[in-house]
Amino acid sequence: MVIFWFPTAAIVMDNLVVIAGTFNFSQAANFNEEVIVILGNLETEDQNAILLQAELGTFIRAEIDRLILEAYPLPYS
Repeated sequence: MVIFWFPTAAIVMDNLVVIAGTFNFSQAANFNEEVIVILGNLETEDQNAILLQAELGTFIRAEIDRLILEAYPLPYS
């Protein structure tokens, strides 16, 4: 089995729109070829689309929170 991996970043807006890709927010990024995908539409009025966007946004947001917690565990209280 061959597994290809590339670093990714994700932003979740209002738990409805997911922006994901290989972008980063550094000066060096200005010289790289980047890939970006935008999933969702804040202006849609389609209730089914809104529900699906919310489900995806909530899932990605939970994954981001999990990764942050894994990288920086909370001290025991």
